[in-house]
Formats: sequence, C-alpha cells, structure tokens
Amino acid sequence: MTKKVGVDMGGTWLRAGIVETDGRISRFVKHPTPANWDGLVSILSPYESEDVEGLGVAISGPIADHATVIKGPNIPWLEGRNVRQELQAALRKRVVVSNDMEAATEGELAHGVLKRFTWAVFDTISTGWGGNLILNGLRVDSEPGHTNVTFDSLYRCGSGHVGCREALYSGSGMEQRIAEHLLGGEVTRPSSSELWDAFHRAVHCKTDWALALLHDWAEGVGRAWANVLNLVRPLQAIVYMGTTAETLIPDPRIQQLLRETMQRICMYPEHRRPDFPILAAEEEHRAIYGAVIVYDKVSGLPRP
Repeated sequence: MTKKVGVDMGGTWLRAGIVETDGRISRFVKHPTPANWDGLVSILSPYESEDVEGLGVAISGPIADHATVIKGPNIPWLEGRNVRQELQAALRKRVVVSNDMEAATEGELAHGVLKRFTWAVFDTISTGWGGNLILNGLRVDSEPGHTNVTFDSLYRCGSGHVGCREALYSGSGMEQRIAEHLLGGEVTRPSSSELWDAFHRAVHCKTDWALALLHDWAEGVGRAWANVLNLVRPLQAIVYMGTTAETLIPDPRIQQLLRETMQRICMYPEHRRPDFPILAAEEEHRAIYGAVIVYDKVSGLPRP
C-alpha cells in the first residue's frame, strides 16, 4: 500500500486527492471548507479504502508536532485540536498534519517553478498571507504576513494582530478596506465576490479611493519583498500564489508599481533589474503533493 491522500484545507476550499504510485492524482475533489469537524470527516471518509495507506493534511496556521493546530486564523473551529490523533481515530488511517505553506512549498519544489531556483521567496497572498524561503535548496518556514507595518491601524488579521501585512494586504484584509468605502450606513456586508466585483468596477472607472487602494496594495507588497531581498542577497526570484496575488499582480499597473517600489528599496543591482523574476507558481496541486511529501518525511518512508 503506497497510495496516500493529500488534503489542502484552506479558509475557503478543501481540495483532496489520492497521489498514485506513478505520481498522478486520482479521485480529486473540491468542496467548500466544512464548517465543523463532522463535515471534515464526512468529506474524507471515502478515502478509507484498503489501498490507501494514510493522509497528509495541510492546514493554515501554525502546527505543533505535525498534529495539533495551534492557531486557526481561517478555520477557528480547528484551533487547539489534535487533528492527527482525531482523524486517525475517525478514519483508521495514519495522518500527518502540516502547515499549508509548508506543504505548498514542498509541492512546488518537487513539481513547479521552484525547481528552477535554489534561492527564492515563495509567498501566498490569498485569504491570509503566508510564505517561506528557499535558501540554498532548503525550505525555511516563516510568517511574512505577520511582519508588522504599523500599530496605527483599525485592521486586524485572522490571528488578531493589528497592522501586520496580512491585516492590510491579504484578501480578507483588502475586503475589510473595500467594504469600508462601499458600505456607508448599510448593515449587511456583501459577499467576498460582490466586494471584489465592486472594487474592480471602481478601478475601471478610475475612482479615487479604488486607485489609491490599488496603489497601496502594490506598494505594500513591493516593500515587503524588497526588504527580504535586502536581507538575503543570493535570492534569485520571487514566486507567488494565492487568489489575491494571482488576481492583482498580472495587472500591468500593479506590475509597474511593484517594481518601482522594489527598485527604490533594493540595494543590490541584480534585484533592481526590470526583469528580476516575479513569477506565478505553476503546479496546480502543489499543496496536495506537498502534504504527501511531508507525510513521507515525517513517517520516514520513501517518496512515491
């Protein structure tokens, strides 16, 4: 039995699939992230078959001992739970839990654009802001989204921090800021998709507040990346993923503002180049693959 299940459990979606012995992903499913434990077990129960050895489960937030969710910024009902122990009991399969960025990094290193670099920044800007570094080919875990920008702010991230990058520039942070401009006296907040649609319409119409927010996002992300490049000179590229980053960064205005900000801050000439690589991640199922890679590493088994 060498098949394993990889599970990518984000704040919005849960994706899962069997990583076959030949590396293919089969029985792939995508569900809205369940609202409770019973919903999670129900989604994963079909993977109890005998030909599945175990599950690698990637979850946002810090994880203790590849088992317990210390803080659940996007999935609060998991906070404090020993997911490894409880899922093993429910599914009768071995389980290893990883941080979602840990898993995504391993998957992208094995199958995606990170294979091309031995030194890189790898960030995800989506519901939250996570990220890791690749230093001389080694994954180094980090929490770039919780680097503080200011205490003079009304915005908090999912972990309750004031004025960090995640609070200001993540998808959820941007939604708070967009809603502030749109709601006025309304009590009912629009859905995430409605907020973003309204924001993009306002940008298209060149509305002052929307253009200012777009500029602030690009400058905030550019400043974050430039500061890392100044700390670690061998870095060869920035690789990004996440709904927010993948939506905004392809915009030529964002590209220009990002690079202008980085060129103002970066000290090393190779980082100031207009063609310094800022690339989207390539492997669609990076976290599913990565969750299984972490499973194998923790279990001491060879990779499939």
